[in-house]
Amino acid sequence: MVKLGEHKGKNIFYNRELALNGNIIILGVPGSGKTQQAINTMIQLCNEGQTILTFDTHSVLDPENIHPDLLPAFEAVANDIDVHKNGI
Repeated sequence: MVKLGEHKGKNIFYNRELALNGNIIILGVPGSGKTQQAINTMIQLCNEGQTILTFDTHSVLDPENIHPDLLPAFEAVANDIDVHKNGI
């Protein structure tokens, strides 16, 4: 189970075993933390043994764009392949 956050003092979880499909959507106004929530969710899913493939066309997963509290955990599960520089 992945903790997505809190609402009115209660924890909100995503349980993929109970979900109709494996999709998650994160909505919010600019600056509300959507990217950091997505990174946190990816870290938790990777720690559960899931594989995640992202296409980062805007460099939001570059280390300087990840919240310092999340960076060590993200770097522990991430494998970066720069196909623009190195090809496939």
